[in-house]
Amino acid sequence: MIGRIVSQMQLASGLDVVRVLEEHLQRKIPFDRAIFLLMILRGSSGLRAFCNGLASTAPSVVDGISINAVAMSLNRPFETVRRHVHALIDDGICQRVDHGVSVRSETLALPAFATLLRSLHDHMVSVIEDLSQMGVPLPPNHVDRFYDPNATIAAAIDLVLAPFDYIRDAHASWLELVVVHTVATAGARKITRDPELSRRYGEADTAPPEDLREPIAITVLARTLRMSYSTVRREVESAVASGKLTRAGHGVLATDAYLRSAAIVQAGARATAHCAHVLRRLGPGGFRFDNPTHCYLDGKPAFLTFD
Repeated sequence: MIGRIVSQMQLASGLDVVRVLEEHLQRKIPFDRAIFLLMILRGSSGLRAFCNGLASTAPSVVDGISINAVAMSLNRPFETVRRHVHALIDDGICQRVDHGVSVRSETLALPAFATLLRSLHDHMVSVIEDLSQMGVPLPPNHVDRFYDPNATIAAAIDLVLAPFDYIRDAHASWLELVVVHTVATAGARKITRDPELSRRYGEADTAPPEDLREPIAITVLARTLRMSYSTVRREVESAVASGKLTRAGHGVLATDAYLRSAAIVQAGARATAHCAHVLRRLGPGGFRFDNPTHCYLDGKPAFLTFD
């Protein structure tokens, strides 16, 4: 249950990052580059809340993260990471600093990027609201603390990056991970929105049966991921051949064998534990676990519709 709610948030937030980057640069970018940007943002010190009504100046980002640290954290080849990071620098998104690379404060002051951080924040709040409505135990409030939205933004970034840690070994590439993860998330959308079904299939080892899951067409999958049809079709065909996906109706589903594999069950358990850890970190930031809706900046984001 927790994993499906978080998966919806991870996908929606990751796609928001891709969209903002592509609209800013006026060209397509690899999905990988958006993930590297989030990793750099997480590693940049001095990031302050600067949304409307929270602060009047742009955030100060004076420290950063080394390319080697990004590569090690995400288990990617150094040269691959270096190439993507240098592209972000050349595009004016990031900058070199004494301890590596950071996101430029001028970048974060742009309206589109400010909106992106607010969106990441509200996606995180939405996860907590949904968990609360499902009856999942939440940490206690720290009633003596003022609410710090920046802590929630940092938590959101942590959750978005998590799949590239705990399920990366189950996939041949990041691109396959993103495609299969999206198919699984889309397939479970009916269950994710249904409290009774969510509880019935709420554990990492209780994958819902195929007849409760909804296939997604490759055309819709490509449109959702902002990728070319040929790229997505190639990844789908590879995932079908390896037993991760299966054709169903006019689309594809994640296979029972994949969803119930030891690697994915263990990943689900890790995701649940990681989410609990992230939530505990929000307590000192004054998060209102008794009423998460009080913490929204712009309101609850819409669910991905996969239309």
